[in-house]
Amino acid sequence: MNILTFAATLLLLGPLPLENGKFNIVQDGKKIGSEQFSIINRPGGGYIVESRTQLTGDPSILLSKLEVDAELNPVSYEYSHGKGQIHVTVESPISQYDSVNNGAKSSMEFRFPENGLILDNNFFVQFILLLYKSGPSGGTFPVFVPQDFRAGTATVKQEKENEFTLEIGDIHMEAVTDKMGKLIRLTAPETKVVIER
Repeated sequence: MNILTFAATLLLLGPLPLENGKFNIVQDGKKIGSEQFSIINRPGGGYIVESRTQLTGDPSILLSKLEVDAELNPVSYEYSHGKGQIHVTVESPISQYDSVNNGAKSSMEFRFPENGLILDNNFFVQFILLLYKSGPSGGTFPVFVPQDFRAGTATVKQEKENEFTLEIGDIHMEAVTDKMGKLIRLTAPETKVVIER
């Protein structure tokens, strides 16, 4: 394989590895849940990121499906938990937010933050997208939390090789990846929560 063919192969692979994985969610040394996730190719380009989170004591599974384009920009998002559902369609300049809560439906139009990411509660696979989008140089990105219908910012800073700090609003987190960039552990020191493979 010559250098041009090898470079073309790397470009075809894209920035995000396809995978099926599982995170254990631990707080203060006790397992409080788990998240099973998959990252697959999206027809027409980009990725589909699906997640199933089960928290201890909650009989309902939290489900999410995030579709992103090849640059990891959100295209659509679905969330469900018990009798609650959210569907977000991201378009420019106006996006659509639909929700169902105990049978009550509501819809609204809103402006999704330009170059923004979705970081929803209890779905830690979405932090993989944040880390890949920022790369080793880090950066600050607008984020949208659909469950809270709230916008904010996330700042990623590389502290040393494979170790990053994340500032999401007033929440401080630490991330560790392997040499291939795969997220291994995510820690929120103030709440004593650790998410790890």
